[in-house]
Amino acid sequence: RLLAAAINVAPLPAHLSSKSYMHDLCENMNRRHRSAQLAGRSSVQLHTLIYFSGDDGAKEEDAYVLDIDMSDAKQHEAPSI
Repeated sequence: RLLAAAINVAPLPAHLSSKSYMHDLCENMNRRHRSAQLAGRSSVQLHTLIYFSGDDGAKEEDAYVLDIDMSDAKQHEAPSI
């Protein structure tokens, strides 16, 4: 609707021309988006805790190294004896 109004294809609906209505609408969408982000993060934390909680919390899994970032790598030399 906003794109159609911007390129003069269709007129802007009356309820979208109210600045206070649009402000409230955006405020609500931002609040819901933030809540969804926090819920997702909490879910990951919960499932990680459930996965690692157990007898001793130790797990062994197979894994692959996909990338190594050498930009922060520092060269270390072994001390000579």
